[in-house]
Amino acid sequence: MAQMLIAVSPEELTELVRKAVRDELRSAPVRPAKAWLTVGELAEHFQVCGRTVVNWVRDKGCPHFVVGHRRRFDLAAVERWHAARIDGRSVPEPPAANPHSRRVEV
Repeated sequence: MAQMLIAVSPEELTELVRKAVRDELRSAPVRPAKAWLTVGELAEHFQVCGRTVVNWVRDKGCPHFVVGHRRRFDLAAVERWHAARIDGRSVPEPPAANPHSRRVEV
Protein backbone atom coordinates (compact mmCIF):
# COMPACT_ATOMS: atom_id res chain seq x y z
CA MET A 1 0.00 0.00 0.00
CA ALA A 2 1.42 3.37 -0.97
CA GLN A 3 1.73 6.09 1.65
CA MET A 4 0.63 9.61 0.94
CA LEU A 5 2.44 12.63 2.26
CA ILE A 6 0.29 15.59 3.19
CA ALA A 7 1.72 19.04 3.72
CA VAL A 8 0.36 20.76 6.83
CA SER A 9 1.27 24.00 8.48
CA PRO A 10 2.72 24.02 12.02
CA GLU A 11 -0.59 25.42 13.32
CA GLU A 12 -2.57 22.62 11.66
CA LEU A 13 -0.15 20.03 13.03
CA THR A 14 -0.50 21.49 16.54
CA GLU A 15 -4.29 21.36 16.27
CA LEU A 16 -4.22 17.75 15.01
CA VAL A 17 -2.01 16.70 17.93
CA ARG A 18 -4.25 18.51 20.44
CA LYS A 19 -7.31 16.79 19.01
CA ALA A 20 -5.62 13.38 19.16
CA VAL A 21 -4.56 13.93 22.79
CA ARG A 22 -8.06 15.15 23.74
CA ASP A 23 -9.63 12.09 22.13
CA GLU A 24 -7.16 9.80 23.88
CA LEU A 25 -7.84 11.39 27.27
CA ARG A 26 -11.60 11.14 26.79
CA SER A 27 -11.39 7.44 26.00
CA ALA A 28 -8.98 6.61 28.86
CA PRO A 29 -10.55 4.84 31.84
CA VAL A 30 -10.92 7.02 34.88
CA ARG A 31 -9.29 5.61 37.99
CA PRO A 32 -11.15 6.54 41.15
CA ALA A 33 -9.23 8.62 43.64
CA LYS A 34 -8.44 7.12 47.00
CA ALA A 35 -11.54 7.47 49.13
CA TRP A 36 -10.63 9.75 52.05
CA LEU A 37 -13.92 10.37 53.82
CA THR A 38 -15.09 12.85 56.42
CA VAL A 39 -17.01 11.81 59.53
CA GLY A 40 -20.30 12.68 57.81
CA GLU A 41 -19.45 10.79 54.63
CA LEU A 42 -18.38 7.72 56.59
CA ALA A 43 -21.55 7.89 58.69
CA GLU A 44 -23.63 8.06 55.51
CA HIS A 45 -21.74 5.11 54.02
CA PHE A 46 -22.44 2.92 57.07
CA GLN A 47 -25.91 4.42 57.61
CA VAL A 48 -25.18 5.57 61.16
CA CYS A 49 -25.07 9.01 62.72
CA GLY A 50 -21.86 11.02 62.87
CA ARG A 51 -21.71 10.66 66.66
CA THR A 52 -21.46 6.87 66.19
CA VAL A 53 -18.42 7.30 63.96
CA VAL A 54 -16.80 9.58 66.55
CA ASN A 55 -17.52 6.94 69.22
CA TRP A 56 -15.93 4.27 67.01
CA VAL A 57 -12.78 6.39 66.83
CA ARG A 58 -12.72 7.20 70.55
CA ASP A 59 -13.79 3.87 72.02
CA LYS A 60 -13.30 1.14 69.43
CA GLY A 61 -10.09 2.02 67.58
CA CYS A 62 -11.53 2.87 64.18
CA PRO A 63 -8.59 3.66 61.87
CA HIS A 64 -8.35 7.33 60.94
CA PHE A 65 -5.93 10.19 60.66
CA VAL A 66 -6.15 13.87 61.49
CA VAL A 67 -5.71 16.66 58.95
CA GLY A 68 -5.54 19.93 60.83
CA HIS A 69 -8.34 19.48 63.33
CA ARG A 70 -10.45 17.22 61.14
CA ARG A 71 -10.64 13.44 61.00
CA ARG A 72 -10.30 11.65 57.68
CA PHE A 73 -10.92 7.98 56.98
CA ASP A 74 -9.56 5.56 54.40
CA LEU A 75 -12.72 3.74 53.35
CA ALA A 76 -10.96 0.44 52.59
CA ALA A 77 -9.21 0.41 56.00
CA VAL A 78 -12.43 1.22 57.87
CA GLU A 79 -14.36 -1.46 55.97
CA ARG A 80 -11.69 -4.05 56.92
CA TRP A 81 -11.82 -2.86 60.54
CA HIS A 82 -15.63 -2.99 60.57
CA ALA A 83 -15.74 -6.47 58.99
CA ALA A 84 -13.25 -7.74 61.58
CA ARG A 85 -15.38 -6.36 64.41
CA ILE A 86 -18.53 -7.97 62.98
CA ASP A 87 -16.79 -11.32 62.47
CA GLY A 88 -15.48 -11.25 66.03
CA ARG A 89 -11.85 -11.20 64.95
CA SER A 90 -9.51 -9.41 67.27
CA VAL A 91 -9.10 -5.75 66.50
CA PRO A 92 -6.35 -3.85 68.29
CA GLU A 93 -7.72 -1.52 70.94
CA PRO A 94 -6.72 2.13 70.74
CA PRO A 95 -3.90 3.24 73.02
CA ALA A 96 -4.99 4.64 76.36
CA ALA A 97 -4.96 8.41 76.59
CA ASN A 98 -2.07 9.96 78.50
CA PRO A 99 -3.62 11.43 81.66
CA HIS A 100 -0.87 14.08 81.71
CA SER A 101 -1.62 15.30 78.22
CA ARG A 102 -3.62 18.48 77.87
CA ARG A 103 -4.88 17.57 74.42
CA VAL A 104 -5.74 14.18 73.06
CA GLU A 105 -6.32 13.83 69.31
CA VAL A 106 -8.70 11.11 68.22
